[in-house]
Amino acid sequence: MTLSIRRVLWICWWLGPLTGFHRLNAEDARIRAQWTAAAARVSVIGSAKQDWFLESSTRLTDWFRDPDAPPLASGSETGAPERTIPGAALESHAFLRAVRTSGLFDDTFMRTFHLRFQQPDWSELLVQAHGTDSNVVCRLESDNGLVLEGVGARYKGYSSFAPDRDKNSLNITLDFIHPSHRFLGYETLNLNNGWGDPTLLREAVYFGVFRRYAPAPRAGIARLFINGQNRGVYSLAQQGDSDLIREWFPSASGDRWRTPNKTQGASSFQWIGTDVIEYQRHYELKNTPNSTNAWHRLIRAIDALNNTPAAQRSTVLDGYFAVDSWLWFLVLENLFVEDDSYWHKGADYSFYYEPESGRIHPLQHDGNEAFVSSFSELSPVHGESDANRPLLKQLLSVPEWRQRYLAHMRTVLDESFNPEVLTPWIDRLAAMSEPAILADPIRPMSEAEYRDGLLEMKRFVTNRCAFLRNHSELNAAAPRFHSVTEPPSPTPEAGAVITARVGAAMPGGKVGSVWLHHRSATHGRFETVRMWDNGTGSDGVAGDGIYAATTPARPAGTRVQYYVEARSPDAMGTTRFHPTRTERAALEYTVIPSSNGSSPVRINELVADNGAVIRDHQGEFEDYVELHNPSSHRVSLEGCHLSDDPAQPRKWRFPTGTFLDPDGFLVVWLDEDGPDLPGLHANFKLDRDGETVLLVDRDDRFNALLDSVTFGRLSRDQAWGRPSSQPDTFRILPPSPGAPNP
Repeated sequence: MTLSIRRVLWICWWLGPLTGFHRLNAEDARIRAQWTAAAARVSVIGSAKQDWFLESSTRLTDWFRDPDAPPLASGSETGAPERTIPGAALESHAFLRAVRTSGLFDDTFMRTFHLRFQQPDWSELLVQAHGTDSNVVCRLESDNGLVLEGVGARYKGYSSFAPDRDKNSLNITLDFIHPSHRFLGYETLNLNNGWGDPTLLREAVYFGVFRRYAPAPRAGIARLFINGQNRGVYSLAQQGDSDLIREWFPSASGDRWRTPNKTQGASSFQWIGTDVIEYQRHYELKNTPNSTNAWHRLIRAIDALNNTPAAQRSTVLDGYFAVDSWLWFLVLENLFVEDDSYWHKGADYSFYYEPESGRIHPLQHDGNEAFVSSFSELSPVHGESDANRPLLKQLLSVPEWRQRYLAHMRTVLDESFNPEVLTPWIDRLAAMSEPAILADPIRPMSEAEYRDGLLEMKRFVTNRCAFLRNHSELNAAAPRFHSVTEPPSPTPEAGAVITARVGAAMPGGKVGSVWLHHRSATHGRFETVRMWDNGTGSDGVAGDGIYAATTPARPAGTRVQYYVEARSPDAMGTTRFHPTRTERAALEYTVIPSSNGSSPVRINELVADNGAVIRDHQGEFEDYVELHNPSSHRVSLEGCHLSDDPAQPRKWRFPTGTFLDPDGFLVVWLDEDGPDLPGLHANFKLDRDGETVLLVDRDDRFNALLDSVTFGRLSRDQAWGRPSSQPDTFRILPPSPGAPNP
């Protein structure tokens, strides 16, 4: 029996003294089991980026997971770890299934790692490696069955590190010797000692909330043994490297920066002139394709932030800084009262220059010093008048951005930062980790300090949430959204009409204004246009609460993101957004090709797995599509498009000078070899299991659909062609190897 669900695989164990070999396929993995009456060996064949919990059942209704059993990593046919299940367990539980974890940082359980050093003075060597690019070679073993030889380890940290400290944070470089080594897809593991955090839970909670709204690492909890010795519990945190950047941005080809803790002061984007050397004292350039350009880009952005006239800030600064993302970042640091933060130190934070948009984005990297209880009544707009914190001062000086900041803070308070959400979360993590923390022989805190830390953490959330919810800056009422529409079938001929039904903050009140924010990509600045209420209410008075605006016309295949902002008519302009998470959770639609256009050109034949049918001009057997012009006149295809994805109909563009003669045929090689000459080579390949191929008109003719075909699974060298007597149907052609092209 099978259940083809991506996250769940299951198999039935037949009772009795059977032997055999079993595989169960699912969408992206399969269970492999070999068993006898005495035991079974189970493995999961699939992506090396995944691991799985094994669960058992007696009747497929209630499933049991051993809370002490770690997950099982999946892998290749020859490299997947195995787990042995005793025969007694098989007899009492006839069914077994595998449920995928959420990855390395799954916080529903505590991972266990073993480091094994051959050097007896490994601790001294780790101290020597601190602060350098050197590593101490060791072996990594995990409780999910993965074993990696030749990994590198070193102590890390600034204030959290001391040469004579029993428990220092560790950086583990998995690809130190073997470039292909990864652990569930990651090159680096960070095991943080939670210095200043007696609970070791702050990063897991802080990053877990932060990631809902702004770029931040993942975090969980792990237990570590070194050469068999228990080293206790650590915060398992994601490295702020290119893998993290690619999770949040279109690429990792921009400049990645950090402001180290030791450079407090001018590292808060203060203007200190045009001398690059002055800035090099306060900022660390971690990664960049061109360091000279990176420093000049940073200085230009800092210049704009500090020296743009007040009247121009709202139009200028968002071109240098991703303002919405920075506002979320500043809100979250304030809510959690993080000590290592922009608002407090003006240092110990990271940021990234996104080359696709030309803007600087925030990137959180630390969290063990959040939840500072002595600041539970920190003002929600702390720093807005501080010249030494120009991001806070300059951004909050723009009235609509100040209200956006406050709206974001209300959103996080409602959704995440409140005792109803965080207290159960903290309790769950504590219940999972407490036995191991208290059994830690080198823990830096007493049991009393640990328990007081948990109480303090929860008390802080309760007190700070209550303080902020009652604060005058945050308890003003904002307009209410009843609905926001998705435009029906938007085409390139005209923009899409977006409507929003908005009600006043209070009965009998009014809405001040409504604004549509939209962009034609998944990154970059949003354009803003006002929405107007041009309807008629039930009492005959103009205005029915339905506001509308039209986005610009865009080519077919364009993904358009949008969200709506409603402002109150009060002096503050109290604001609400839909969706509440704005740019990180924007609504979206895709522009579809226009109605069928007019062209005699048709898709005549295609091969999705060409092994011997016909060669291209480079002598290679590649997928291809053949076009036919059955008319008596020459047809131009320049500027038209071919695609295998209806959501991206403009995938490949015919070059200038592409024509089809009367009754002519044209082959386009679908081989991702666009620059190859001679011949036409598109930037995509076909799927032999079947898909759709589209021929789409030029942009200036609104990308009208000229022809499309959908084919099913084709075997190797099998063609799908259109019979000449039935121009709108296709026939399956048998495999027929042909001669190479001349």
